[in-house]
Amino acid sequence: MEKLVVRRLTKQDGKILIASDVGFTLHQGEIFALIGGISAGKSVIIKMILNLVHKTQGVVDLDNSALGVSIPGSYFNQSSTLIQILKSTARLNRVTIRKERLSNIMNMLGLKKISNRKIKELSPSQLARLKLAAALICPPKILVLDDAFKDLNEEGSFGVRVILKACAKELGVAVLVTSPSLRGIEEICDTFGSLEGGRLVDTQRVSSSK
Repeated sequence: MEKLVVRRLTKQDGKILIASDVGFTLHQGEIFALIGGISAGKSVIIKMILNLVHKTQGVVDLDNSALGVSIPGSYFNQSSTLIQILKSTARLNRVTIRKERLSNIMNMLGLKKISNRKIKELSPSQLARLKLAAALICPPKILVLDDAFKDLNEEGSFGVRVILKACAKELGVAVLVTSPSLRGIEEICDTFGSLEGGRLVDTQRVSSSK
């Protein structure tokens, strides 16, 4: 089942072409990785998909009935505690989250012991894991994660990969993730698209033997 369809997505700022004619499809239970270095256009494409920036042209058909999002930037109240952020995220999404589920999410991401720590006191790795925890609160049918591995150490990155694979394969969650390289990502993704200069130059299925 298609959860996200992107067709001819383009972003132009004056004479500068930031993203050009990008198209791909994300299915239920699939992990799709957009791979590209700095200025490849990954974040702009994600923001256009989420309708956070205006697209010059193109079509985005997104099933946003249960959407979990993690994007770069600091968008949490710095004086709130980690547990307060997760509970307020549930309220904003009109989700009644049981104490057991909340505890499980924090345990999976190694956040349980710091649940009462304020956001301004979190390390970059802890903040990255909090963003993923907030994205899982819904629970989501689609996860959109932009540069989610950037601030994670090897242990944290491995744990997140395990969680994402379980979300996709056991719960049928469709996952769209961006990364500057395939390192580590190829272990969990089903499909990856290579971005260069805002263009999707290649899309490949990953071997099912992984």
